[in-house]
Amino acid sequence: MPFIISQKGSNENDLMLHNRSALVKFLMKNGACPRSELAKAMNLTQASISKIVNNLIDEGVVQEKSSEKSPNGKRVIPVALNESGVQFIGIRITWTSALFGVFSLRGVCSHYETKEISLHDGYDDAILLISDTINRLSFEYPNIISAGVSVPSPYIGKEGSILYTGPDGNDELISIAKEIRQNSNIPIYFKNDAKAGALAEWWFGSHDCSVLFHLLAGDRLHSSVIVNDEPIVGAYGIAGEIGENIVFDDETGRYAKLNDCASSSAFLDNFIRNIQSASRWADSADITLRAVFRAAENNDPYARDRVMRLGRFLGIALTGAINMLNPDVIVITDSLTAGGELLLESIKETVKSNVPAYVYDRIQIRFSTLSGTWLSAVQPGFVIEPSVLGAVAVAIDMYLQDAARYIKRKNARMGYGT
Repeated sequence: MPFIISQKGSNENDLMLHNRSALVKFLMKNGACPRSELAKAMNLTQASISKIVNNLIDEGVVQEKSSEKSPNGKRVIPVALNESGVQFIGIRITWTSALFGVFSLRGVCSHYETKEISLHDGYDDAILLISDTINRLSFEYPNIISAGVSVPSPYIGKEGSILYTGPDGNDELISIAKEIRQNSNIPIYFKNDAKAGALAEWWFGSHDCSVLFHLLAGDRLHSSVIVNDEPIVGAYGIAGEIGENIVFDDETGRYAKLNDCASSSAFLDNFIRNIQSASRWADSADITLRAVFRAAENNDPYARDRVMRLGRFLGIALTGAINMLNPDVIVITDSLTAGGELLLESIKETVKSNVPAYVYDRIQIRFSTLSGTWLSAVQPGFVIEPSVLGAVAVAIDMYLQDAARYIKRKNARMGYGT
């Protein structure tokens, strides 16, 4: 009789992988640190820390620095990330473009480029262009060991396909993972853009939490939650399609999907038409989201009302997420964050009025700080697409879970074996 297993058990190897990830994240955020201090900070024995550190040194992930005196006068050898040891490709794929970056383990970008594609209508050419660019970059940068890819939501992880809904309302699965992997010469891992963004916040953001909820608030609403290093993906990989939740639209008097009343697609079109009908906006032919936000900052009453309404819709979405998932940090990213404090305060007020005070007082709701200029060796002040950084986080996350595979590949490339 076959056994029914609802959840895989944890073993010593699972714990080791978790501790590897936690140690690398600690060094990312705190810099060089002696083994003894690592053991104290991570609540592990020095023997466990030494085992993890020695493995990471062998893999080229961390390195020992010059010895220095500790406060008690003893000589200690700090451990730090090896900035030149390994590199990753981060790729953000949209329906019309592919953005590529080469990054260090700490997220420093040394190369960045954009390619125009047509993923739906020019599928074969797009797959070939993406694969060829991956192969070229992995040849030009020999320390590259893997790539992470951020793709449009919904991404069906079990199928390796993007779920595309056409203008006629019919669904189509567009296979992407298998085709790119079989044409590329390095390991490649895929996540939808919301999950990639959540991993970027987890790895590179300044969040001290165990449960992080990420809301990607752009042309549509998508979300992801990370619990102790692990993104929740669901049965088919589409957990987090928060914009498909149904809410009551008080302006139309109808129930609608959040994506149809709160996002920059349908909602913003109607939002802009209403603003254009107002007397002082009547002659403005081209009103953008950013222009509306600027007007709200300048105390235009109608623009302020629209931005606050948008905040109420986002607050409704987050209230459901809080009640279901109980995160301690909520991070909002993408274009709607340009709404600034007015939008953020409207979101918070809506959440505050819909969850218990005990819960609200313990939740941090904030806009991402990764959306501006990121660490770049390409040129000072160069702005990197946050979703590309999220793709790098996908590659790093998978690297720490599957290091043996990468060591084998690195040795083969350097002539040390197969």
